[in-house]
Amino acid sequence: MAPLAFLERMDRPWHWVVLSAIIVVVLEITYATLLYSPSVPTVLPLLAGLIFALSYRTPRKTLIPLILLMILRSYLLLESMHVPYVWLGTILIVIRNFTGPFVAAVLYRRYAGTRVISRPSSLLFLFAIIYLASLILTLPLMYVYQGQLGGIEWIQRSILDVNATSMSVLLFGIFISRLIIGREIDLNTDRPLAYFAALFVAIMPPAFWVLSPNTYFANRLVLACCLPALLYLGASFPIVWSLLALTIHGLAVVITTNLGLSPLKSDDIMITAVSQHAYMIFVVGSVWMVSLYSRSQRKANHALELMRAHLEDLVSERTAALEDSNRKLNKENEWRSQAEALLKRLTMADPITELPNRVGFIAAFARDRDRMLRTHTMIVISIENFRDISESEGCSVADVIMRQAAALLVEAFPDPSVTARWDDSHFVILTSAPDKGQTNGSILPEILIRLKATLEHTLALGSYSYSLKTLICATPLSLAWAELDPLEKIILWSSAHFRTMRTDPAIEWAILDSVPEQTANGIRLQQRLREALDEREFLLHFQPIISGPMDAVIGCEALIRWQDSKSDRLVMPMAFMPMAERFDLIHSLGLWIASEVARQAKLMQEAGLKLEFYSLNAAAPQLLHGSFARETLRIWEEAGLAPSLLKVEITESIMPRTCRYCPRICGSFVSEAFRLHLTILVRAIRAFPILSNSPWIV
Repeated sequence: MAPLAFLERMDRPWHWVVLSAIIVVVLEITYATLLYSPSVPTVLPLLAGLIFALSYRTPRKTLIPLILLMILRSYLLLESMHVPYVWLGTILIVIRNFTGPFVAAVLYRRYAGTRVISRPSSLLFLFAIIYLASLILTLPLMYVYQGQLGGIEWIQRSILDVNATSMSVLLFGIFISRLIIGREIDLNTDRPLAYFAALFVAIMPPAFWVLSPNTYFANRLVLACCLPALLYLGASFPIVWSLLALTIHGLAVVITTNLGLSPLKSDDIMITAVSQHAYMIFVVGSVWMVSLYSRSQRKANHALELMRAHLEDLVSERTAALEDSNRKLNKENEWRSQAEALLKRLTMADPITELPNRVGFIAAFARDRDRMLRTHTMIVISIENFRDISESEGCSVADVIMRQAAALLVEAFPDPSVTARWDDSHFVILTSAPDKGQTNGSILPEILIRLKATLEHTLALGSYSYSLKTLICATPLSLAWAELDPLEKIILWSSAHFRTMRTDPAIEWAILDSVPEQTANGIRLQQRLREALDEREFLLHFQPIISGPMDAVIGCEALIRWQDSKSDRLVMPMAFMPMAERFDLIHSLGLWIASEVARQAKLMQEAGLKLEFYSLNAAAPQLLHGSFARETLRIWEEAGLAPSLLKVEITESIMPRTCRYCPRICGSFVSEAFRLHLTILVRAIRAFPILSNSPWIV
């Protein structure tokens, strides 16, 4: 609480007693610094500061005892000096000393309010008001009493007294005002020892001057050394404590100077006064500026501390909330992981047998795809009578039987083999298949025989027994290495093979050692045919044609084959020619055949082998192509061969599509003046009488 806060209320008798005591003490200190002589210029009149503080911060009634005591003390002082017109002088002195600080307090309160001084601009504004008000009131008084001024011009003395009044307001007036307000930031200090140490250094020069007045250099050096202590007080402590130390220091300097003990004392009273005032202006101004900036910094630091504390509270609350959320989230993640594991288990496992289902089987294969494609065999087991058991005995019995069958498979093929239920009636097994057809140390056929016997062994279920009917097909995964989905492709191959096996009851298991041609995918086969044509993978085999008496070769027929570089197999034409016809590859392939036949015929003639004809086969799309005759004859002509050597063969299978166009197509050869032989099977001529009289038939 503020030490002088009661001055704002003045509702107790002791308040008036204490106020009167403060006024008496301040009056005596003020006159003591002047050595009770009006000829001594004032430097730090504490009375001016007290008048400003009471006028600025307290009710007007507090000024009554102040004015009365000022009148009494001024009268006694002038009476002791035997000045004429004592009462007039007393009134003028009281008006001069009181009016300046009072007017300054009223004006400053009106224009600046009651807020504390926190900026240099506010300090300068207050100084200007005090200075102008005091100067206006001091000049007439000094003019009247210029004979008692000790040899100083009345104008100069007026300036010095006004300056002293301003310094008193800025020091003692603000000090008393802050004690009345009592703000916590101005009164509290957390370093009392440091404050008293700095205060001791600040008052050390006057003490040194009293103890050693004749040391010229040391007296000035000690004064210079105390200035950092004053600046330290202004920068490190609240303004109240800084003003207190500065007031004590100023009073000590003023008293010792007036006593002639300080280095500021001069033989000329004017020089002494100016030195004191210059020193006080420098010290007071410096400490005030440092204190204001330090106060701003402390306020900023305090605000930052409050903000930091607030942010720490917010962070703590948020951290606690996040930790709570994280705990809940971790718990939810744990539940979710358990749920995902359960869903994954339900998704990738068959609920009846608890074996991996199709999805789980594919996932197990994907984890080690490359190695399995090289080393593993896929065994597909078809339970042929599953549907019969399910329909006759019910799903429950069928489920129990499938569980027993699954247990037998797991026992027969333990880890690392993978056993799964592909669908209702099919089990699949992935097991290692070393070279030479061995699996798990046994020959693969022996394994399949034992497996079939195990599964078809009578299964007991209560008082009834059941026997499974199975078909088994084993396929090395390496056969499907080029497929996008090897497992699905092997299932298709096995299903196709099962259909064949069902037609022959003697066949109960099988091992696929080659890719079934009829299962080739059309789109991929088309792409492979284009690649094969670009990479020249097609071959022509020339079959000799023998004359009737079997005594001479009269011609040859070109037969096409495909040497598939990816499967390293020789593919027969019936496996790929239908696809070539379907996707319009037959025209490019036919031109290549014609070119190769022409090249081979040329080589044979150059080698001295004279044949009567060279035969090639034509398909329906080739005959229907408008440029077939022209391009074929062009190739034959470029090879330098006689057109009569070329024979084009067709069969009756294409006649329904080409019969009505055949005369025009064949005529296109004859129109070029070339001789052309067409060979058609006899039963085709009988089936299509329109060809009976055709001149191109041989």
